[in-house]
Amino acid sequence: MAMSKGCTIALIIVGAILILLVIGIGLLWMNKDKIVEAGIDFMVDNVGTEIKANLPEGYTVEYVDELLTEFKTKLKDGSMTPDEIQRMGETLKTAMDDEKLDSEEAKKLLLLIEQKLGKEVMPPMEEEMPDSAEPEPAGAH
Repeated sequence: MAMSKGCTIALIIVGAILILLVIGIGLLWMNKDKIVEAGIDFMVDNVGTEIKANLPEGYTVEYVDELLTEFKTKLKDGSMTPDEIQRMGETLKTAMDDEKLDSEEAKKLLLLIEQKLGKEVMPPMEEEMPDSAEPEPAGAH
């Protein structure tokens, strides 16, 4: 017994949808690295914009840009473990939960990024030298 014309058309449409779905999944799978890199770029750029909008004391826009570029490179080159990336992502998500990043949260993120990059994190320099650090006058010996 032959199928009705409506059933044949429905089967052709379902088959075409399945073929398109399989092709789409295949394309996504083949380009997953590019998709992940685009996601990393997007996330870090958004966080960078928020950090620069509320720049913590002691940081410059140029330094933040340099730091974030280096951080993106480290994320992409595979030198961070998946656990480190996940923890960093959770930290970024927590900081951005309220969709605002204040300067204190920005400073914590920058310190964490510096730590992940192996940069020496130094406390802010004092404006004035302590009295004990003043040089002795010439001939005082």
